[in-house]
Amino acid sequence: MFGELRQLREPTPQPGGKWIYGAWVATSRLMSELLQGKVVETLDCFSTTARPRTELLGGAQCREISYTQFPLEAAHNRYETVFSYFGWNSGLPSLRAQFLPGASHIQVVHSMHYERTLWDFGCTLMWGLVEPQDAIVCTSPTAVRTLNVMIDYWKEQSLALYGRKIEFPASIVEIPLATDLPATGSDRAAARTRLGLGAEDVVILVLGRLSSFDKMDLGAILAMFARLARTGGQRLCFILAGEDSDNTAKRLLRAASHVELTDRLRIYTNFGSDLREDLYAASDIFLSLADHVQETFGLTILEAMAHG
Repeated sequence: MFGELRQLREPTPQPGGKWIYGAWVATSRLMSELLQGKVVETLDCFSTTARPRTELLGGAQCREISYTQFPLEAAHNRYETVFSYFGWNSGLPSLRAQFLPGASHIQVVHSMHYERTLWDFGCTLMWGLVEPQDAIVCTSPTAVRTLNVMIDYWKEQSLALYGRKIEFPASIVEIPLATDLPATGSDRAAARTRLGLGAEDVVILVLGRLSSFDKMDLGAILAMFARLARTGGQRLCFILAGEDSDNTAKRLLRAASHVELTDRLRIYTNFGSDLREDLYAASDIFLSLADHVQETFGLTILEAMAHG
């Protein structure tokens, strides 16, 4: 698998650590289930920064190895399956073709809105790096539709370039996202006490990457929150929570002060799983702002539904 071992051990971010995207959270849960169910006997994770080490996870031996060691490890272990949740630009299809031509490649697709995705996919297809034993797992009907549009596009391109249509040999499988139900001890009143919220507060939660580039436009929502705070007639509290890798929170707080929203707005960034559970448990309304066409469904929507 291409990814870091700690992403299986710590599927939620820790203070001061790197945030784990929703796609990684879903992948971590999937791989953990495969390990605990003994479907996978051994798991090697390849990372761009890893030093070789071994850890026992889910009753299985898991190793973390440097990306540069892939050719040597592939020749020695002859992996049966290569699993990744990066895009096609990870270089993995090319490595597999060179060192593991008989292995299957499983690629999980959560979102396809980045500008290079179409090009990377076309290069992989045109260079013959997709095999019949491969599978692309899409987590929503939107991802399936988008992928099929891309395939049709490159079929037409291959006809123009080579005089024949290149067929896509791999399977396309739709497996919807899922989430665990919260612990039975999840207590709204206790969560509000820990967060310093009042019993009568009406709490609106937005949870996701604090990034206008690849997730959501937060400027417009601040303006809406400010209007609701003035006209809502209730004690409203607005919470923005999620990854903040480029100091977005500071800019949001400055913007909030301009619209007189500071006393009603809370921002939590790069937090652990305990705070995540409290945020869901304490909230009245969950608002998903993901605004890209190719956003599939969203793990946070499922988590919010699971919390009622």
